[in-house]
Amino acid sequence: MRLSLRAMRYIQAALQQGSISAAAEVMNVAPSAIATALTQAEETFGMVLVTRARAKGVFPTTAGREVQRRIEDLLERYDNLLTDISDLRAGVSGTLAIGYNAPIAPAFLPAITTGFSKRIPT
Repeated sequence: MRLSLRAMRYIQAALQQGSISAAAEVMNVAPSAIATALTQAEETFGMVLVTRARAKGVFPTTAGREVQRRIEDLLERYDNLLTDISDLRAGVSGTLAIGYNAPIAPAFLPAITTGFSKRIPT
């Protein structure tokens, strides 16, 4: 069985919030969706990830803390990938710094900057 990104986000929320109902509120889903994601993760990994205490919340086990750390790392890298791809699609952006030798700059700097200006609008 595989664990979806959505399920990982639910698990992350439950472990960060320390409560299934609080995680459900943050994620805007039913508490059963959070509980199902936790159960699915435990079945997928073959280990207990949280201790569930009625009316007190969920508490990660040692394995749960390690899984939480890895899920958070994976989701952060996934979000960065999406951002990077979006930036690539949008085109080049940023500040260009050009170092030059002041006495000879007038001879070549105007040609360089004119070329950039034509290809990269500001």
